[in-house]
Formats: sequence, structure tokens, C-alpha cells
Amino acid sequence: MRKACKHKKDPCPICGKPKKTCSKVCGECWDLNKNGIRSKKAKKFWSKPGYKEKMSKIMDPYKRKVSPPIQCKCGCGEMANPGNKFIHGHNSRHNHPMKGKTLSDEMKERLREINTGKKSPMKGKKFSKEICKRMSDAHMGKPLSEKQKAALKKSSKAAWARKTKKERDEWRKAIAKGLNLKPNKPERLFLKLLNKLYPNEWKFTGDFSFILNGKSPDFANCNGQKKLIELYGDYWHRNDDPQDRIDEFAQFGYKTLVIWENELKNIDRVIKRVNKFMVI
Repeated sequence: MRKACKHKKDPCPICGKPKKTCSKVCGECWDLNKNGIRSKKAKKFWSKPGYKEKMSKIMDPYKRKVSPPIQCKCGCGEMANPGNKFIHGHNSRHNHPMKGKTLSDEMKERLREINTGKKSPMKGKKFSKEICKRMSDAHMGKPLSEKQKAALKKSSKAAWARKTKKERDEWRKAIAKGLNLKPNKPERLFLKLLNKLYPNEWKFTGDFSFILNGKSPDFANCNGQKKLIELYGDYWHRNDDPQDRIDEFAQFGYKTLVIWENELKNIDRVIKRVNKFMVI
């Protein structure tokens, strides 16, 4: 029967724990030793003058030589990591068997017939939050091409056309919630004025909390009166006709007052317009 090593029974000279291997130190200290904690004998050698430079010269031929970064070979124009020819995932663009080829109309029709009625492999599946974040970070800051913009616009319009009025309103609210819409500086100033003139009678609804015919008016009366106020920005609404919005909301029995951003410079005039509108 083979006898156990003597030093296996002795405690580890570094941490004092019992050793579970035949090494001179325990498993934990062995891992630490590999990460930079050297033995006394090794420290003695490395402390000698010129020893470090000597070992560096000996190991220099074995070091991995990294070439400078070059442009991705797929032709995207982006820089690949040093030593790589492609950005991760771009090699398929270069070596793909269908690159430069187009399908005939007959082949497209055959493929359409084969795949019609088949469920998407991703139907019912959801990505984890970690994967969603990785995908978001990967695409963050990358500008979309005109072709991608046109495709997104087309698909968004098609998805919008399929939805009912109720679904559209819910979609708008979800977008507003994601964007965390809040009143801007002119809207905050005007809301403060409304609360001073008519406390608890007006509410900011520009965050899609109130939707009328797909539109979200900036301020709605919450005291039983069917009255709305729109605050038009000088830049964003410079090509809009206020009468169009007034006529649109009038179909549902609402009276609308439109105030331009530049009018807030004369608060007295704005107060007179609001007071007159409340009396009507």
C-alpha cells in the first residue's frame, strides 16, 4: 500500500489550513500562487538586478505578436479588433453562399408556399433581460441606413393599420410611459399659471393620459367642462394651422384654446385669453 506524502499532513505554510493535495501548499494558495504570489525562492531570483530583463528577453520570441487593427474584410467599413480580419459575426457576410445572388420569382413563390402557415420558431419565446440589454448595447449609437429606415417605417405603418382604436390608444400610452413624457419648460410655466387662476381645474394630459381621436391635447379641464388648451411651440408647430385642431376636437363637443409659446412673454394678455375662454 502506497504511503501518503509526509508534507500532505502538514498545514499550509501560507494560510495554515490542512492540505488536500500533494503540493507544498493547499489548493487555494496554489491558485493564488499562479496569480502572482511567488515562493520565497522565486522572489529571491526575481529580486536580483537584471533578472527580470533577462527573462523578458528569453520569453520575447514566444510572446504573441498582435497585428494593428484593420478594416473588416466584409466591406462594412468598420475596424476589426487587433489580430482579427472580421468583426464578430461579419464573416458570414463575406463567405455566405448566397452573397451577390438573387432568387427568381418562381423560387420565391415556391419558398412562400412552403413556409406559409408555418409558425415562427420564436413565437411565444421571450429574450431574457440580460440578452435584451446585450442586443440594445450592440446596436446603441449605430446609425440606420435609408433602406433600414424605410423598412421600419413600412412595417410600423402595416402594424398600425392592423390595430383597433383601443389597441392604438394603449400603444400610444405604452410609448409615452417608456419615454417618460413630462411637461417641458413652457408647459410647466403655463400649468403653474392655470393652477393659480383656476386651482384643481386643469390637468396636463400631453403624456397621452387623455386621448381624443388619436390626439393627446396638452391640457384638459377636469371640472366637468369639455374644454381643452393646446400650447403650440413656435418651432415644432410653425407649419400647423390652429384651426385644424380646434375643428377636430369640436366634432366631439370640445372647445379648444390654442396659445402660442411666444405669447407667454406677455402674461397679462394670456390671462385675459384664458379668462375669456372659461366664460364662454
